[in-house]
Amino acid sequence: MRALLLIVLCIILIVVLFRVAAPFVIQTTVVRAGIERAIARWTGHDVAIEGETTLSFWPQPRIEVERVTVSKVSSGEVQLLSRATKLSAGFGLYQAIQGRAEFEDFHLVNPEIFVLRDRNGRLDWANGGQLSAAARSVEASGSALDPALDLQVGEIEIENGRIEVQDVSTGETWRATGINGDIQWPRLSAPASAHVTAQVGGQVVRLDLSSPQPLLLLTGNTAPFEGSVASPLLSGRFAGSANLAEYGFASGELEVAAPDVAEIAAWTGTQRFELPPVTQFQMTAQLLTTEGTLRFEDMQLSLNGSSGRGVVDFYAPPTETARLTGTLAFESLDMRSLIEAITRAPVEKENPKSPAALALDLRLSGEEATLGPLSLTEVAVSIMSGAEEARVDILDGTVAGGRLTGHIVGNGANFGAGGNLRFAVGDADLAQLSHSLGLDGPLPEGQGSVEADISFNDRPSFGALATGRGDLRIKSRAGALPDVDPIVVLERISTQSYLPLLNPDGEDFEYEKLELEVRLAEGVLQVRRAMIEDESSNVSLSGIVSSRNGGLALSAVISRSSEQVAKRIFIGGNWPDAMAIEVP
Repeated sequence: MRALLLIVLCIILIVVLFRVAAPFVIQTTVVRAGIERAIARWTGHDVAIEGETTLSFWPQPRIEVERVTVSKVSSGEVQLLSRATKLSAGFGLYQAIQGRAEFEDFHLVNPEIFVLRDRNGRLDWANGGQLSAAARSVEASGSALDPALDLQVGEIEIENGRIEVQDVSTGETWRATGINGDIQWPRLSAPASAHVTAQVGGQVVRLDLSSPQPLLLLTGNTAPFEGSVASPLLSGRFAGSANLAEYGFASGELEVAAPDVAEIAAWTGTQRFELPPVTQFQMTAQLLTTEGTLRFEDMQLSLNGSSGRGVVDFYAPPTETARLTGTLAFESLDMRSLIEAITRAPVEKENPKSPAALALDLRLSGEEATLGPLSLTEVAVSIMSGAEEARVDILDGTVAGGRLTGHIVGNGANFGAGGNLRFAVGDADLAQLSHSLGLDGPLPEGQGSVEADISFNDRPSFGALATGRGDLRIKSRAGALPDVDPIVVLERISTQSYLPLLNPDGEDFEYEKLELEVRLAEGVLQVRRAMIEDESSNVSLSGIVSSRNGGLALSAVISRSSEQVAKRIFIGGNWPDAMAIEVP
């Protein structure tokens, strides 16, 4: 035991003496030259240290240098690749004494890195040094690294960093500032992980990234990859495999959540068109990317509180129109928001020759849906839009107990030049339809059908439809018009000159058949044909009604089987409080 203690004390004494003697044995200029050569070997580029150099030996030997720059000569000009206010690293005393110091556990203060991503997706930064050689070795073998190139890295701590990535393919530049965090990479052959925060587009973003084969990622090859992002605008997680080659590639599980999609599009600079308000967005899917196409399989989607599932493909080439296709089934749909989503004007383009905003080819279904004030069930919708035309087809649906079909077609992209609306509702409760639309007055109460064909000049809305041009047809089987029994109306207005049309005691017109054809012409409803009949009487109408203010001028002819001469009355005033007078 005494001998063992003596040996331990001797070792401690030697280490202490070695540390005490190190400042006298190791020259600062030698270590400084060593770290300069090490950075040059790593990057394959020119390295310059312009500031002071400081050595410390306790608790571990470290060197700190100031004003470090990495550059290369390209096309006869010096290109700056990186610079840092301060750089410190640990080194081994024994190797330093021999003049071949090896460095690890780096600390960078105010580092700036300028990266060029070439057309093949490779990062043109360290393409001539040991890092690049190690990457090429892994690429050539598929996964194994030449042991001679397996250098120590350790921990890289970043303080207030900045990175700028210029993409040759798109011409775009991505920047991040205020980078703080650390990278854990024991050796080049070992797994690597990064935990950093940064300022991106004015937002604080936290990134957690890891890969068991980081060198494969740096060479633009496929490698396992996990990552998560968290910011006030976006949070997400990915676990699978990815690469940085041309078009990129990713395959794995994806989770994304955001409170406002429009803010994200504006933040990332990808907003090509005005987006409808999305107050809540959450998605999980199996992501697969191939040649610029993002495919989301087994998608579980929550949009403004409505849950859906399906498959979606997003294709976004840099010089062509982005395209979104797929099939989604929702618990509930907001049809008005869907129509607004494709009718909003494109964002003003900096380059007039740039491609259109977004092409859509979607198939949507909903157990429940709303279309303005209307409530629908079991809806199937097709949405298509492109540079020449935009359209929404209601393939099937139920409203007021009847079957709804129809479409709305734009004259140009995003309905910028107006469009056309056609719809048909069959065997519906007409009273329920009227109530849902907020219409008052003596309107049909019974089962019937409604058909419309309307052209409009502005972006689609109820106001644009009311001032459009087209035809409206209503047919009804047995039903009732409240408070307008024609016989009672005739009896009342024959005694005085001008009286309200509606019967004050609520006598209804219980008809057997109703047919109405109306021509809509810029805010005026022209009654072309209107016929209402029961067993003993028949009423036909003609005239006009204003859809803007309800003003009307109608002529009604009332025929009875018991009388040979028909009676004629004039209906005027404003709907629904119309007035009537008998015409001699």
